[in-house]
Amino acid sequence: MLAGIALSRLDLKVAVASLVVIAILGAGDQQVIRAPGAHDWSTYPVGRGGSYQGYEQAAQVVARQERPGDGIVYQSQAGEDKWLMIGYGLEYYLARDLRPGTPLPRQLFIAQTGAQARGLYPLPCPQPAACLGAEPRIWIVASGSPHSPYSAVTRAQAALLQQHYRLSEVRHAPSLTLFLLVRA
Repeated sequence: MLAGIALSRLDLKVAVASLVVIAILGAGDQQVIRAPGAHDWSTYPVGRGGSYQGYEQAAQVVARQERPGDGIVYQSQAGEDKWLMIGYGLEYYLARDLRPGTPLPRQLFIAQTGAQARGLYPLPCPQPAACLGAEPRIWIVASGSPHSPYSAVTRAQAALLQQHYRLSEVRHAPSLTLFLLVRA
């Protein structure tokens, strides 16, 4: 406010020149804070070496290939990396990218969502078989670049998935890997 008052008391040419100088000096910072991953909460404010979770890119992959009845598993929903909030990040973009009227893929292996549990994180299902369902396809979204979808879930979940599904496709987004499993 003080800067505005000071500029209003200057000659018009001096005020315009001052605003141009301020805009030029701040332009570089404006570009940096608008770069992809600049507001990734784990590396705020400008990311770490350009690495960030590509939630938007991963959601685009799922949205392009989504079919009715798909299920989804987010690696960190019950693990030590749950602070990455892969589910929330992906669902934010999926809500925008899915065809109108298309529901989000059903989240598997959770007993309650974070909202239902009145908390931040979903509650894991104590009996994975009870929470699996009969989905024809399952997406597993993992942090980093694991070589197997089964390393991104618990042992009990992996054993159950290996019995009923086979790996169909692997896709990558920045700092995320997407595995598509189809019913065997």
